[in-house]
Amino acid sequence: MIISHINPDGDSVGAQLALYHYFKANNKNVALMAPNNLQEFLKWMDGADQINIFIKDRKKCRLLIESADLIIMVDLISPTG
Repeated sequence: MIISHINPDGDSVGAQLALYHYFKANNKNVALMAPNNLQEFLKWMDGADQINIFIKDRKKCRLLIESADLIIMVDLISPTG
């Protein structure tokens, strides 16, 4: 499972989708999630339609998280700022 940060921006969605396509090309089962909606101008990216939105489908997203063998969170702020 690959998760972006809240209010996902281009860096976050781009990193998420790059990993998604890498894993899919290597025959891995992968799910995507964002805490809230993508900005409209980011939805053109190949695979953006595969991103599960937590605030829209909490039950499905919780099940995906619980069943994940590995969770990768992308583009998070470092603790030192």
